[in-house]
Amino acid sequence: MSRDPGWGHSADNKNQSIACSRISKVVLARWIVFKTFIQVAKELEGVVLLDNIQRDWLLFQVVPLVDINGRDPFSALISSALDSVQSDVIEYLSAQFSPSSVLGASFNTTDDSFFYVIDQAHVAGQIHMEAFADRAGNKKWPVLHPIIEHMMDSAPDVIKVILSGTGFSGELLRTLVKDEGVAMDSSMFDIIHTTGDFSDLGTQSLYISRYLPPSFLSSDSGTRLKTRIYDWLRGRYVATKASRR
Repeated sequence: MSRDPGWGHSADNKNQSIACSRISKVVLARWIVFKTFIQVAKELEGVVLLDNIQRDWLLFQVVPLVDINGRDPFSALISSALDSVQSDVIEYLSAQFSPSSVLGASFNTTDDSFFYVIDQAHVAGQIHMEAFADRAGNKKWPVLHPIIEHMMDSAPDVIKVILSGTGFSGELLRTLVKDEGVAMDSSMFDIIHTTGDFSDLGTQSLYISRYLPPSFLSSDSGTRLKTRIYDWLRGRYVATKASRR
């Protein structure tokens, strides 16, 4: 992506095109693998999916249980099948996927929600800071800008967008979503700070108890671990996140 001193609208447009193309392929790969995941789950569990399918899908994404030539299945699918596909074909294929089309009767469009989650959003809020611009060409944005724009433009009303990260700048998000000419409105986002504040021992204990069994926490090893966790995490937050309503 361009970072030249002569940066301008042409460079910004080129960078936007590159970023949006890549983001489209990443999202499409997730949908394709997700559909396959759900189809296998239905073969094993039946048409109505059990509640634990949400947990299983989360673990499938974050834990390296599946390895394809040294890559996770999403990256492997992009490199082997999507990298050379034209943007219009990617857009057509992406339009075939929705929560209802993949989940069927297990998804209630009235009561249920579906989420696009960008974890470690602070990283995307820091890199390629000079590679993108607002519509007026006056301000330079990081790569987080086209990511948010693409996900909000492409997601139907039933899909919510969540950004989550440690040390994430809420002010950056507010500035990005107020970019004139972009179909984003800061009122569409709830910005949540200091979730799970670790400034006090009671809060820390409650958080830790969600992940470690009581028998371990009451043991000598558990007591020593809690002491170390108190020291490491004092004053830190579990997460700072922004979610599209």
